[in-house]
Amino acid sequence: MSSQTQQAVAYSGSSEDKKLTELVSYEIPQPNADQLLIKAVAFATNPTDYKHFLGGWGAKGTFAGSDVSGEVVAIGANVKGFEVGDHVSSFDRGGNKKKPHVGLFKEYSVVDPYLTFRYPKKLKTLGADVNEYPSSKVDTFEGAAAINLGIFTVGLTYSYAFGLDFDKAKNADKTVLIWGGATATGLLAIQVAKKVYGLKVVAAASKKHESSLKSFGADAVFDYHDSDVVSQIKAFSGDSLVYGYDTVANLDTWNAVNDSLTDSTPVVADNLLFLEGSALKNPKKNAKYTKTLVYLARGEDQELGDDFVLKSSPEIAEAHLKFYKNIVPFVQDGTIQHQPLRILHDGLSSVDEAFSLLRNNKVSAEKIVFKLSESK
Repeated sequence: MSSQTQQAVAYSGSSEDKKLTELVSYEIPQPNADQLLIKAVAFATNPTDYKHFLGGWGAKGTFAGSDVSGEVVAIGANVKGFEVGDHVSSFDRGGNKKKPHVGLFKEYSVVDPYLTFRYPKKLKTLGADVNEYPSSKVDTFEGAAAINLGIFTVGLTYSYAFGLDFDKAKNADKTVLIWGGATATGLLAIQVAKKVYGLKVVAAASKKHESSLKSFGADAVFDYHDSDVVSQIKAFSGDSLVYGYDTVANLDTWNAVNDSLTDSTPVVADNLLFLEGSALKNPKKNAKYTKTLVYLARGEDQELGDDFVLKSSPEIAEAHLKFYKNIVPFVQDGTIQHQPLRILHDGLSSVDEAFSLLRNNKVSAEKIVFKLSESK
């Protein structure tokens, strides 16, 4: 890399497995008065990254990547609470053809402070011989890269869709069902529900993950393979089950979440893939049905296709900011832990392998991460 250009991961235009991306050169951006410039150390991959390309939301040449960690190297004049040299993690919407160079899988990125965690202690990097790393407090660049998109997704559901209060006493008699408890988002959702909001937590996941999910804070785990799983959940939770969170978000899981909720009091069911209440077989009269897209957190409408625009609002942006201010200390002091990590070792060239693992359903109860320094 010269002093003016950097390597970045861009969509190749192909839909073939392991050929979605290519490395390109691009100028190093400069932050405006309200932004940070960070030098990347590690990255994490998310299903939304490759789905942006396969879904047509990103055109050839659009940069990939939504999660990054690194070191602050420049600060806008209006930014408070950050300094050059800080170790941070951040997220943005990669794969967006309307803003084709925003994607974070590159050596330097401009990011927004209110989407960024600052770590009071310096982060370490894991060795090249480490292929797996357990869940722990965030004290590595790899772990830091794993949490931002996921935790802000969870935060927007809990703070905006559910309208939860941060006073745990007000939530003590309420239960949330997290369908897909062993997904990367589900692992964070369990922790935030229990440790930040004080909810009772029920998770639907494979039985093999029961011990792990309970260690994260789940009060009960039910195997989604069981034909009577909904009946089991209802018998355990009763009328306290008023929040349903579908992190898998297909028609089967959406119906299962809905059917598990109580019929006795007002309930809210939220999903992460634009499913409507009208898609349900037996929608409830006492239910509010919502969908969460974390990119709306900055208060800007998001165009996902030529005729598919999701509207943000000042209320959504305010809910994110309230959650952000409250969640920071939980991340900084290690109360919220990152997911178990699977680490790839081909630098920016790791992206196609990571996307292949995700799109072929070879990732469970872990996050795929990689470091910049091992780029070839």
